[in-house]
Amino acid sequence: MLKSKPLCWILLTLLLNCGVVSAAQEDKPQTAVVPVRGRSAAKLAATVGQALRDGKTRVAISADPEANVLVVRGNATEVKETTTLLRTLDQPPAMITIEVEISVKSPDDGSSRMIDKVRLTTLENKAAKVQLGQQVAVPTGSTRSFGGRGTQVSMQNQQFGTILEAVAVDGPDGITIDLTVEKSWLEPARDSKDLTGSSKFVLTSQSTIRVADGKSHKIAVSASSGVSTREAIIEVSAVSDSSRGGRTSRDVGSNAAQRLPGRSDRSRGRSSSARGPFGRGGNPSPTNVDGMAARMFSYLDSDKDGKVSKSERERAGQLLKTLGLGDAEEVSRDLFFEKVRSKYAGAVRQNAERRGRQGSDKPKRDNPDGEK
Repeated sequence: MLKSKPLCWILLTLLLNCGVVSAAQEDKPQTAVVPVRGRSAAKLAATVGQALRDGKTRVAISADPEANVLVVRGNATEVKETTTLLRTLDQPPAMITIEVEISVKSPDDGSSRMIDKVRLTTLENKAAKVQLGQQVAVPTGSTRSFGGRGTQVSMQNQQFGTILEAVAVDGPDGITIDLTVEKSWLEPARDSKDLTGSSKFVLTSQSTIRVADGKSHKIAVSASSGVSTREAIIEVSAVSDSSRGGRTSRDVGSNAAQRLPGRSDRSRGRSSSARGPFGRGGNPSPTNVDGMAARMFSYLDSDKDGKVSKSERERAGQLLKTLGLGDAEEVSRDLFFEKVRSKYAGAVRQNAERRGRQGSDKPKRDNPDGEK
C-alpha cells in the first residue's frame, strides 16, 4: 500500500505537466499561409483585419499581393478561427452576361426595327465597356457639271457606332446594373436613291436598373438628329452564373444565350414579335427598304468609293447572287439600290394593300407608286 503512493504521485505529476505543456503549446504563436482564390488578398486582409481589431484577438494578418495569399499569425485557436473566416469570405465574384438591344420606331406606322444588339460578359462589380463603330462617307450635296452632262457629289466622313458601359451587381432581389448607352446611326432621306440628305441620329441614355436573373427590362428613350426625333427602346437582359450557388463560370459561357429571355423561341422561329430585315413587326416600306439597302451597301463598300469592287466581293457572300448580281464585275450604289427595291417590291405592295384594307387614316406613304 505504501509502495503504491509514490506511483500515484508520479502519475498525477505527469498529467499536470501534460496539461501545462498543452496550454503552453496552445498559447505558442503559430503561422498559417492561406491562398486566396476568388478575391484580392489585400482587400480581404483589410476587411477581416478591421473586424478583428474591433475585438480582443491578437491575431495578425498580412497580404502578399503578388502571390495573392494571406499570412495569419496568432495562437492555435486564433489561427484556426481566422482561417475559417477567410475561406468563408473568399468567394469568387459572379460572372454576369448583359445583352442590350436597341430598337427605333418608324415615324410612319409606329413599327419597330432593331438597329443594334450588343452582348458583354463581366465580373460582378467590375466596369465593362464595349465600343463598336465605323467611318462612313456621307454625301453632303451635289453639283451638276458644266453642260449638264454629269453630277459631282461631295462627301464627308462621319463616325457612327455604339458605346456600352455597364457595372453589375448580383443581389438577392436581382441584378442591379449601372448602364450607359450611346448610339448613332444614319437614316436616308425618304425619296433619296442614295444617302444624300440623310440624317444622323444620336441616342444617349444613363440609368440604373434592376433585372431579375434571366429576364429583361425595357427603357424608353428618344434620339435626336437636331431637326427631328425618334422614339427608341433599349431592352436590357442579364444572366448571372450564380457561382455562390455552386455553379461555375463555365456555365454562363455555355448557357447564358439560352437563358436570356426569348432566346430559345427566336432560335426556333417562334418569337411573338418576329424579326426580319425590317426589324420587329416586319412591315416593309420604301423607307425601310432603302434604309436596309444603305446599311448593307455601307458594309460591303469597305473603301467607301461608291461601288462594290471585285476585291470586296468576299464580304458579300451569297448576297449579290441573291440579288442577281453574282456575275457583275463591280456593283454601283444605284444598281444595288435598284436590285434591293425590285426584290422587296412585292412585299412593299402587299403591306400597302394590307394597310389600305385596315382603313388607316394615315397617308399611304408606303405605296410604291408614291400615291397618298
